[in-house]
Amino acid sequence: MDYEISSSIIEGPTVGCYGKPTIVPGATVDEATNPQFEEGGVFAAAVFHTHTPLTYCSSHLDRDVGPSDNNGQGDIDFANSKNIPGAVMDYSTTIQGGHDIDQNSEVYTFGPNRRTYF
Repeated sequence: MDYEISSSIIEGPTVGCYGKPTIVPGATVDEATNPQFEEGGVFAAAVFHTHTPLTYCSSHLDRDVGPSDNNGQGDIDFANSKNIPGAVMDYSTTIQGGHDIDQNSEVYTFGPNRRTYF
């Protein structure tokens, strides 16, 4: 069995300080989370992404950090619906507009602990 790390980058749309950043992992993730067990098949083991800073936004804006839970549209729901572990790099504490872009960050995990296929 071989393991690979995909270097493909999926960019979401550019949003301003008041927009709602979103990405939808491409067909590769959909296909790899519903694998056909064939020789040479590609199976996603996890998904990883980052969350945007508010460094250049007004100081009256803030946001929570970690995996998003947007009423069925966030990181946690995506990972659970695809039965795939997720990880997001985000700041360590709630951020406010104008924060230091180099503020401490960490990787948060969410969704199932491991893939299951049966």
